[in-house]
Amino acid sequence: MFSLQENSLLIADPFLKEEPFSRAVIYLCEHNKKGSFGLVLNKKFEFALHELIEGVTNLHIEVFVGGPVGNDTLHFLHQY
Repeated sequence: MFSLQENSLLIADPFLKEEPFSRAVIYLCEHNKKGSFGLVLNKKFEFALHELIEGVTNLHIEVFVGGPVGNDTLHFLHQY
């Protein structure tokens, strides 16, 4: 048995067929007594960033569907 830890990658069981977690790779951002929050990293969205945000014209960045909950928010994973 393993324990979930923040800043970990979770890979779906290959036999899991239910969407949106079928074949999903999830970055676990937060995990505590209140619950967990993670982002699905490998499910590409049908639109790019410049198609979703008005005024963004020079940023042709792919967008990924982050998960089934909170689809009204936008989160960025980046290096600094």
